[in-house]
Amino acid sequence: MIYLEGVSLYFRKKLVLNQLSFRIDRGITTTICGTEGSGKTTLLRVLGGIVPVSSGLIQICELNISTNQKKIAEIIGYIPRINKSTDRVTIKEYLNWWAVFRQIPHPNNRVKQIMGLLNMENNSNIYLCNLDINFLRLVEFARSILHDPKIILIEEQSGVGSILENQFVLNVLRELMPGVTIVSSTRHLNNALRNSRMIIIIDKGKILIHDTPRKIKTYLMGLKTIIVQSRGDLRPLMQSISTLPYISDCHFSNFDSLEFLTTHENEAQSQIMRLANQLGCEITDFQILQFPLGIDLLNLSMEEPRKPD
Repeated sequence: MIYLEGVSLYFRKKLVLNQLSFRIDRGITTTICGTEGSGKTTLLRVLGGIVPVSSGLIQICELNISTNQKKIAEIIGYIPRINKSTDRVTIKEYLNWWAVFRQIPHPNNRVKQIMGLLNMENNSNIYLCNLDINFLRLVEFARSILHDPKIILIEEQSGVGSILENQFVLNVLRELMPGVTIVSSTRHLNNALRNSRMIIIIDKGKILIHDTPRKIKTYLMGLKTIIVQSRGDLRPLMQSISTLPYISDCHFSNFDSLEFLTTHENEAQSQIMRLANQLGCEITDFQILQFPLGIDLLNLSMEEPRKPD
């Protein structure tokens, strides 16, 4: 769905994005998380085709972004960071204009459908200049999905909660766009942990980790992931490991390997070796996975932004 290889971007001789390579599969909600100036918003704008890169390959739905900008614009819905509007245009007029601009068949019907699902029909004649930021974000979400995009890109909005926690937005995504791919940005790690299936942590234009919320939560708790590979039947060993007091979430990560969490990696290693010998299991590999950033996670904000109305 989204594929980057060796992507770099210079701005006024400053390296803003540094050799980024990753893949986001269809239907995966991913959050790009980083501190102010880390490159997260720039990366979103690169994915949206707004900012050209200096080098590297970007493919959106197997289309090269540098040579297929018009086709890719039809695939992507983009929600930028916004300011308070001064436009004396109603919500309905604004969305109708965009529907016509997008050449959507039966634009009035499409706008009515989206506004109904977002519970905006009673506010359709309110001017944009009279809306607060939260409601404007909802209008921008409606605008971004009029053309039924396969990918939605969402810039972080300072001072407000994630639009992905708005129940009406969730209803629309569930009813109209069950397979849509969503990529958003935030400096609030709690938002990313709640609303994502994958998290990309970026700092100084470089990706430091691309992992699941579950794995990142374990790092925050001081837990370490241990993977044990062995020949033979691992089920007796798994049952024995699960009884140890400092072991949690023991499960098969592959047909020949177990994965679990612990805060006592040295004790775990000696106890597992002892259990394996007792059960006749031959341990072929024992890995302790360390989090590359340390526990502070770049001092990402753990504070809660204000939730959307």
